[in-house]
Amino acid sequence: MTGIRRTLLPVSLVALAAALLLGISAGANPSRGGQTAAECAGEDASPVNTKPRRLRKAIRCLVNNERTRSGKRLVKPVRELNQVAMKHTKVMRREDCLGHKCPGEPRLEKRIIRSGYLDAGGSYGFGENIGCAVSPRKMVEIWMAKNRTRRIVLRKRFRDFGVGAVGGAPKVRRCAAGKPFGTFTLLMAWRTKEP
Repeated sequence: MTGIRRTLLPVSLVALAAALLLGISAGANPSRGGQTAAECAGEDASPVNTKPRRLRKAIRCLVNNERTRSGKRLVKPVRELNQVAMKHTKVMRREDCLGHKCPGEPRLEKRIIRSGYLDAGGSYGFGENIGCAVSPRKMVEIWMAKNRTRRIVLRKRFRDFGVGAVGGAPKVRRCAAGKPFGTFTLLMAWRTKEP
């Protein structure tokens, strides 16, 4: 942890999105203050027939739509966080693990440190949502339907994020066998530079 000064509240990891069912919907969320959400290309794309890059772009757009509706500033994708999120998503798929830490992986904080995202030092915080769903839109709806995962999407302090997405899902109970699911990771973070 050289060059990193943690002066913030304890880092909190988010629990798994527990209700990963096909029909869950967060419901309509009206815009506030005249802000309207953009239509997101690929939001209803089937993960098994869509390139990961398109799935990731749809998640990014949908997350920023939710932040816009809630009056929060938009977050921007950061290369290092994208790499951490994508690598973890591939590990979850390969290892049949739907968790924040799968076999052979270091804990999330160490993965973020290794990415170089925190090289400037200072304080930082992060949160992670994971899950499986039949489309990017369904995945974001599932996250928005649960208090713990919704807080990660909408936390005011977050400025940066990374997204991982692949077709197929781990063979776990939450990811229904035979459904055209994809596996998703949303990594949200903020950082300050050393004074």
